[in-house]
Amino acid sequence: MTRGAASPLPGDFSNVVSYAGIMPDAQPAQPPVSWQERRLPPRHAPVWVRIAGTWRRGLIAEWVTTPGSGSWDCVITADEPPGSPPWADRYVYDPAAIRPRHGDVPPAK
Repeated sequence: MTRGAASPLPGDFSNVVSYAGIMPDAQPAQPPVSWQERRLPPRHAPVWVRIAGTWRRGLIAEWVTTPGSGSWDCVITADEPPGSPPWADRYVYDPAAIRPRHGDVPPAK
């Protein structure tokens, strides 16, 4: 999925693709103008997020888009034990780097 292409609905992971061994990290989103944003709650909050080459457990707090942008960001909080390195942030949705979590086993590379 490219950033300029039409985005799927938030939480629609039906278009997850394999990049044949190339595994990108989740990219922090640029802060937009908040009054222009549209925010939606998640349908499936638990996710795996790839940060610095490692899959981390996270929870989507909300999906955010700016009208006309053609892309979605997701606000993700860490779902890890206290004392873990901080990484929670707002990320550009990329199905290769942010995947639904249905158990305790991270995605295969």
